[in-house]
Amino acid sequence: MKRLLSLTVAILAGLLIMVLLLYGVIGLPVKTPQDVILAPREKSLANAAEESTNRPLILFVGTSLTARVPWYKNVEADLRSCAPNVSTERLAKSGASLRWGYPELERRLAREPKPDVVVMEFNGNDAVLHVGLPLFMSKSWTRDAVKLIRQHGAVVYLSTMNPGWGSEALPRLGQKRYHENYREIAQEDGVGLIDTAVVWSNLSPERRRVLVPDNGHPTIEGMEEISLPYIVSALKPLICAGH
Repeated sequence: MKRLLSLTVAILAGLLIMVLLLYGVIGLPVKTPQDVILAPREKSLANAAEESTNRPLILFVGTSLTARVPWYKNVEADLRSCAPNVSTERLAKSGASLRWGYPELERRLAREPKPDVVVMEFNGNDAVLHVGLPLFMSKSWTRDAVKLIRQHGAVVYLSTMNPGWGSEALPRLGQKRYHENYREIAQEDGVGLIDTAVVWSNLSPERRRVLVPDNGHPTIEGMEEISLPYIVSALKPLICAGH
């Protein structure tokens, strides 16, 4: 009986270690991020250049961080100072990982008007143990999504957004490694990156409680203060070229 119990404990411990490895909770140390923004390989907007109306469209795709408050319209307003015809759209769902995002993105890209830029954030929910994707699968699916977007002529930016804290961090203990996934894909595949997770992580606890009162979802004021300046700065070279 003792041998059976010991064997059961060893098997369960092995399974736990495997799950922790698959979801990035344990493993090699996470690299310290450098630049918040990495420019994409593409230097022009293929779709917008072909349109006589020159109305570039930015599609924001992601989780509750994109779905809950309409901050993407603030990005549109800021960019209209140099590109009056720019428009924005979002495709997002609370609790969604790339399991939901990939087929929805595929359906959206099959319709007109085609987006010229796609800003995608799913890594926060990909890291969630019960609804997400193992680390290697998240990276593979993200690369597939990047290929799909590029096949439809759009420029891709991966966005890390804010991490979760407290109760929001518990189901996504490996979230830093999922953030690193986006940086690795950006560097290896020439994809744009907006890595504001590092900026959010540097907030004082007092300021964080004001801007992210539930430890997971920033207020519109929080997005305007922290993420939007970087998002606008990243997109301006593409959207405002020639203006």
